[in-house]
Amino acid sequence: MQKIILAIVLLLIGGFFINVHFEGEAKRKAEELETKRFEEVTRRAVKKMVSRTNAVDDWTHQLKKGKKYSSLILTTDLEAAWLIDRPILFIGAIKDIVTKDNLHYTVQLKRVFLQRSYYIFGMKMELSLRSSKKIIDSFLKKHPNLDSYDGIAVIADISNIRVTSFLDDGLREEMRIGEGELLDIQYVGDVLIKKLKIDF
Repeated sequence: MQKIILAIVLLLIGGFFINVHFEGEAKRKAEELETKRFEEVTRRAVKKMVSRTNAVDDWTHQLKKGKKYSSLILTTDLEAAWLIDRPILFIGAIKDIVTKDNLHYTVQLKRVFLQRSYYIFGMKMELSLRSSKKIIDSFLKKHPNLDSYDGIAVIADISNIRVTSFLDDGLREEMRIGEGELLDIQYVGDVLIKKLKIDF
């Protein structure tokens, strides 16, 4: 009788762990499917945004073309890529948002460290863009809990590049800051860092 009870207990315990395993596997697969769905929706949204605005999405390739990793990239190279008659696609993260006037914000975007092209031949870059409050307020309402590494894609019409210098661990570094207008914005999370096949 004790052996039968022990066998039943072991079967129940075994069944419990098997059930937990299958539930965990089902949850993992569901999460994978949701991630893939989000990646595909995000890719399509960014490509649509680029197409709608006729934005340049391969400017980093233009900067790197024919250059070695140790090559010097000058501000004039960035001017040739950004100061054109078309807007550009820039993917980074929101650094800050400052009220400019009653109708506009200044949105500051930084490159995300995990991006492959965060450093383009040692060049550090950011954007400082004027945007209507309506666009940004709507975006923040949809994404109220952004963190400092959430990927954000913007279409930006750059009109000026400013160079500033700062100290980083005792070394003087330079930052190129593109100034202009924010035309459109899209949340991309970490899709860009992992798999977004545009230019980043």
